[in-house]
Amino acid sequence: MAQTRRKLGIYTSNLNTVRRALNQEPLLAATKFLASLPTIWQQGHLIAMHAGVDWRWPLAQQTRDTLLWIRDDYYFDSGGQPHRNLFDRVLVTGHTPVQSFENPQMGYVKLQADAEDTPRYVIDGGSRSGLFDGGICALTLTTQGKVARMKRVINRKIYDGQQLVTPEMVSGS
Repeated sequence: MAQTRRKLGIYTSNLNTVRRALNQEPLLAATKFLASLPTIWQQGHLIAMHAGVDWRWPLAQQTRDTLLWIRDDYYFDSGGQPHRNLFDRVLVTGHTPVQSFENPQMGYVKLQADAEDTPRYVIDGGSRSGLFDGGICALTLTTQGKVARMKRVINRKIYDGQQLVTPEMVSGS
């Protein structure tokens, strides 16, 4: 977060100073734009949000804090297995870099409790993770929630999202 603040020309972590800087030029237009965006987006069989949902509550009762910050309780059940998708709609989230999951192989993680469970996709490519494969992930889904295309960008190079990327590929060796 400190790196992001510095790139914006904010060289303090004092919240009042940061708030003032974000709410005056030259950052005011970007702040207003971001504030105008929905915390959840739905279309047909698809739902997208930043972090995830609290499975104890219906979609309409999710809090902004949950949609932006939840992690483990969204991903896994109490037994440590992928939580069943209780909304029966494809969910797409970011927030947690895919490299945080056990044995990530590609630019995304597909979570399902079993083969019949409606999938959830985590697409945070870890662009700020500092890892060799940290980058940006783009997922294109059909209106029914099937993967149509997956791409990832690492160090300005485009890879197929299904492709295993090695340190040698990224370094150009």
